[in-house]
Amino acid sequence: MPIIGISSEPMVRARAHQRRLERGQILVLFAVVLPVLAAMVALMVDIGGAAITYHRAQVALDAAAFAAAQALDLDALDHTQTMQLDPYLAGQLAGQYASLNSRGQLQIVSFYVDHDTVYVTGQMVYRPLLAGAVGIDTVTARVVSSATAGFGIATAGE
Repeated sequence: MPIIGISSEPMVRARAHQRRLERGQILVLFAVVLPVLAAMVALMVDIGGAAITYHRAQVALDAAAFAAAQALDLDALDHTQTMQLDPYLAGQLAGQYASLNSRGQLQIVSFYVDHDTVYVTGQMVYRPLLAGAVGIDTVTARVVSSATAGFGIATAGE
């Protein structure tokens, strides 16, 4: 019930004037938040791509190391009954398997054979989709793997 002598019309006009002043605030908020959200999505895409590249490099290098561990030096096995790897054959197998399992993207950086164990280091380059805007042109995934020849022999000399 209105109080006699007091009109509510000026209050209604004041509220309408206030609403007109506040008009468009959501547009400003949207303009500020949208680039931040887009940057976060871009960062997630690039981090995910780098993680997938690392995983692919590790799988391909593991396959290369396991293949290289199959390159037994049969002369050493026949004459001395010791398991030794043929470094030349092991290197060839590692290169072939690394190339096949990474579609040629994995580069073997170092390769070392120590009697019956092979040690391999490789790297694969990932080119981010959107991080180039902040100066990150490439991300290099470096991976390490090793494998030992076994062929069912539990202990040396058996």
